[in-house]
Amino acid sequence: MKAGKSRTIIAGTVHELEKYTQTHFLAEEALMQRAQYVKLPEHRVEHQKFVAQVQQFRHDLEAGGKCDPNAVVMFVKDWLANHIMQTDKMYSSHLNAHGIS
Repeated sequence: MKAGKSRTIIAGTVHELEKYTQTHFLAEEALMQRAQYVKLPEHRVEHQKFVAQVQQFRHDLEAGGKCDPNAVVMFVKDWLANHIMQTDKMYSSHLNAHGIS
């Protein structure tokens, strides 16, 4: 950001997040469905919220609007700390118990 390249870096980050959602979320939800994870609907809603926010970031970038780099960083940080480290951990033992590791 200090070098004035924040827009380029954020655009790349948003692009990578979009690719992540297209592959990872589908695979994760398929595994949860296969294991009949009862909280799949709630988990899917969290994924949909993530996708919506990433799409908003992309829209802001494409429309020339302001896409705050700090907001993107905080969004990813929150996702890592809360969703992946907490919510995703909740289903891992259920999947393991159904032969999915």
